[in-house]
Amino acid sequence: MSTLHSDSDTRTRSISTTSYRGAVHETDELKKFRYYWWKTGIMHSKAKWDEATLPYELASDVSYDAYVEQTDKHNIHGWWEWENGTVRVVEFPSGFLESCVGAIVQEIYDTTRNVKGTYADILSLGATTTRSHEFAKEAHASFRPNQKPHVNAGGSDGETRPWPNIVVEGAHSQSVAYLLSKVENYWLKPGRAHDAIAIKIEPTTPLSVMTAWHYCINNRTNIGALSPLI
Repeated sequence: MSTLHSDSDTRTRSISTTSYRGAVHETDELKKFRYYWWKTGIMHSKAKWDEATLPYELASDVSYDAYVEQTDKHNIHGWWEWENGTVRVVEFPSGFLESCVGAIVQEIYDTTRNVKGTYADILSLGATTTRSHEFAKEAHASFRPNQKPHVNAGGSDGETRPWPNIVVEGAHSQSVAYLLSKVENYWLKPGRAHDAIAIKIEPTTPLSVMTAWHYCINNRTNIGALSPLI
């Protein structure tokens, strides 16, 4: 189990899914303590996040610009998503998950070391916010060639910024179904990423089981469906 902890005076804390007891009736007081995360970037100790069901609606009537401003202000990356004015919690902070993502990122760095300084040099985008119509999502890590040209329309900022070539999506608290749907129906839509690595940390004690899927848009079944390697 992750060893990160916090109270109401710290930014984030790890949530153990091993102690998950299902959703409880959400009182007005509980909503207030959970909304505190949106307003301050701090997970309140009375919010009972270990009893929340994901994805969880955190705030509504939020413009895209306000969402980006809030996530940047409080350094919230990979935990919230925005959809047509609604902000949802899709993942909880996990030190173990971050370590797994970091290990994969290091492998990508090692593999691409020989092209550093060339036209094919890879740029790390980190957990950069991307936007498509009414959606805004962030991968835990993302990469693209440093010299990748801008596009005429439909870019990762909703305008001309090119999409990443490789994304890494991690999940500890969210379900496998939600994780893979995000990869297949958002990141790997035509004109977006070329490869995606999805990892799921199983809620075991101690945390030690990880499943990974490698998607490539060229790996498909006979009927055209994406066919990841596990």
